[in-house]
Amino acid sequence: MNTARLSAGTEKLLQRESLNPALTRALRGMTAFVAPLVICQLAGVGADACFAAIGAQVVALTDVRGAYRFRLVVLLVVTAVITLATLLGSLTEPHATAAVLAIGGLALLSGLWRHLSWDYGPGLGVAS
Repeated sequence: MNTARLSAGTEKLLQRESLNPALTRALRGMTAFVAPLVICQLAGVGADACFAAIGAQVVALTDVRGAYRFRLVVLLVVTAVITLATLLGSLTEPHATAAVLAIGGLALLSGLWRHLSWDYGPGLGVAS
């Protein structure tokens, strides 16, 4: 077996795969999901790690195009919506009626996000 051909073929494969957006998206999502879980487990935080991991994954998997200022604004809005949805859930947790009304309000906002931004609204609505 010719090792020069094997290493050149392997190099070509790695180069082609490194440009593949699906691979970079998968690595970004894995890192965003696993890092908070590992850090929180090492710190002994417990169940909060799941919420941090889900929030980090949603923010990391949001593909934003355009100027960096626009990207920053979109990612900050996504982070704020996730944070406020989590806060709303924790505040209404003791009362079932309030929790159901809060979920209904978030569902209505989900439709609003879709109309405000066709590109990023559906993902933001699902996250909230």
